[in-house]
Amino acid sequence: MLGENMVKWSDEWIAKGRAEGEARGEARGEARGEARGEAKGKDQGQRSLLVRLAQARFGAGVAAEFADQLDQVKSLETLGAIGEWLATCTSSEALLAKMRQA
Repeated sequence: MLGENMVKWSDEWIAKGRAEGEARGEARGEARGEARGEAKGKDQGQRSLLVRLAQARFGAGVAAEFADQLDQVKSLETLGAIGEWLATCTSSEALLAKMRQA
């Protein structure tokens, strides 16, 4: 009887541990997925805003070329610099030249 109970308890503990581990894993996975989705959304929002600013400042044609160049940018630091370039470049040619070098 005692031996049977020990096996039963052992099986219960293993099942409980497995369930707790799965729950923790799922929670971590959800948190990571949410963080990645949030970061991607912020990145897309920032890129969209930069393109709209380029269009407002220099027109649709420049904005289209600007958007193509912007697609090549992977660094968040560079995205921040591009926002400054939009504010400080005095011509679309200067902006696009900086974009080609980024």
